[in-house]
Amino acid sequence: MLRESEALQQHLRNLAESLTREHFQRWLAAGQAFAPRKLAVLTSFPRSGTTLLEQVLDSHPGLVSSGRT
Repeated sequence: MLRESEALQQHLRNLAESLTREHFQRWLAAGQAFAPRKLAVLTSFPRSGTTLLEQVLDSHPGLVSSGRT
């Protein structure tokens, strides 16, 4: 479990280090074409209860979830 956690953390560090100012500027410009909405991102380690939480939240008629990606 520790090795998996460390590998995931390294992957996320590599991803964060690869992002540039241009990435954020491009995402900002692309996002301005959409109507403003509130957004939440739910992430966690496997088998920690996030699937159940996502299902509970998705049962609310005012929320939309996308499931795993």
